[in-house]
Amino acid sequence: MLWSKYVRTEIGEMNAESDFEQSSNYWGANLYCQFVNNGICGMPQSIAMNSGYTWYPASSPGGYIKFYPTGDDHWLISGGIYAENKNPAAPVNYWNLGLSQAVGAFVPVQLGWHRGGTSDYSGPLQSNIKIGAYWDSQWTKDVYSQMGMFAGNALPAAAASTIVNNAQVTRSRYGAWIQGDTMLERDGRDPRRGTTIFGTFTWGDPRESVSPYFVTLGLVRKGTFPNRPNDTISLGGKMLFVNEQLTDAVKNLPESVCNDRSFGYPGGCYAPHMESALELNYGWRPANWLLIRPDLQFIFSPGGTNRYATATVVGIETGIIF
Repeated sequence: MLWSKYVRTEIGEMNAESDFEQSSNYWGANLYCQFVNNGICGMPQSIAMNSGYTWYPASSPGGYIKFYPTGDDHWLISGGIYAENKNPAAPVNYWNLGLSQAVGAFVPVQLGWHRGGTSDYSGPLQSNIKIGAYWDSQWTKDVYSQMGMFAGNALPAAAASTIVNNAQVTRSRYGAWIQGDTMLERDGRDPRRGTTIFGTFTWGDPRESVSPYFVTLGLVRKGTFPNRPNDTISLGGKMLFVNEQLTDAVKNLPESVCNDRSFGYPGGCYAPHMESALELNYGWRPANWLLIRPDLQFIFSPGGTNRYATATVVGIETGIIF
């Protein structure tokens, strides 16, 4: 609800992704989702891994309040609170509009700065900066509870289970982020064409965060060939840094544990450290209502270790606007 030009509130079934560490829109489209890789599209991936942050299509009871100190969209101060369900994907939560399954609260705050015209086709070039932080009240286990995601790649499943079972219970997770994006230029002869860049950095509480540092970068060019003003070509990437506590835990495993070849494990321990990805794609719009986006991705250190060589992924995304 818009109370005045200075205050807006909303309460109901909602998710944090719509209003916190969210992507900016350029040319009427989500900037981050000009990429297929799920680590870039939507929101920076690590905030969902490290906290009770909720994202589309999931929702939970929540609300926010937004203050516009200057009475316009140049400055924005916002805060929210969102219920955390123990298992949002469970059938009991498909149509759960109450708090019976709540186990905590996710509380974000964000400061935003915006410059730009009424559209990306005229006026000042758009730019955005967002700085935010969160606190999470849920009781949870420390980062060693996340070792299971590396089982079968970094270490044998039995060793991962032992580490997971020794995880300690903690509370009050927290983290922060900074985002920036800007339109570098708009073609003078055709304002439908332009170039934008963006970057994000997300930090998470190292006690529980499997990825305490996460970075995304991207460049999007709208307007490619002379007769293709609405096509895009995009180049971007992500860097996921694994918590050093997990890295050290695997490094310190005895050789006898690493040579466990049960359940088809290939043997050896590979300390998880980082996974990064590079994506190049072309967004072809044969019609205003149809998108066909072939993409090429390179995944470096798949699964966060050096066990496997760089993976090359070729894919295609399609979309229809009704």
